[in-house]
Amino acid sequence: MEFLIATWVCCGVSCAIIAEKKYRDQTLWFFLGILFGVFALVAIALLPSA
Repeated sequence: MEFLIATWVCCGVSCAIIAEKKYRDQTLWFFLGILFGVFALVAIALLPSA
């Protein structure tokens, strides 16, 4: 169970970091990363910079 929580948090933090570099809302992407995990991470990685 701890592994899943750690994975979700890592996805959220990674999404927020990538969102910051692409000039997107970090808070939104942090929570999207928490909710959708790897799917949100792939989505933000593929989005162009704002």
